[in-house]
Amino acid sequence: MTHVERRACQRFAVPEAKVVCTRRSRLPFRTAIERDGVLMDLSRGGVRFLITENLKKKTRVKLEIRVPGESSTLQVTGRVVWSWPHPGGVYQEVAVQFEPYGVPAGANSPEVLEAIAELERRFCQPCDRRAGWPLDQDELDMDPALFDPCAGEVAPSVSL
Repeated sequence: MTHVERRACQRFAVPEAKVVCTRRSRLPFRTAIERDGVLMDLSRGGVRFLITENLKKKTRVKLEIRVPGESSTLQVTGRVVWSWPHPGGVYQEVAVQFEPYGVPAGANSPEVLEAIAELERRFCQPCDRRAGWPLDQDELDMDPALFDPCAGEVAPSVSL
């Protein structure tokens, strides 16, 4: 079973991606509550999204991540790390850490990890390590030593 340390994972945005979050109901006569959300960023270790429900820390959730243009969705489970009001007051910003990947019961499928790694290759941009912001070509030409590509290593030269 593979556990991914969250700080070792590069976060990246997937434009127009959606999240469907399902959790068990606290009421005995309802089995599950499902809410639609908007993906803010994704990594191999977890996800951050906006949703209209305040989820308590440590709540176990099932997530379905829908990426535009993809025929299948990513099905993952995890636990809420934090949840707080998003500016504007309508949505909650929620962070979920994924359960480990592997074959034991309750683990996420290794195929999901591979799919997230592929999305990372497609959508992750070199970032300024000091600020975490995507860079434009002029900045890349100025000082490539400042930039951390998605693989987590500083590249001797950056080409786009």
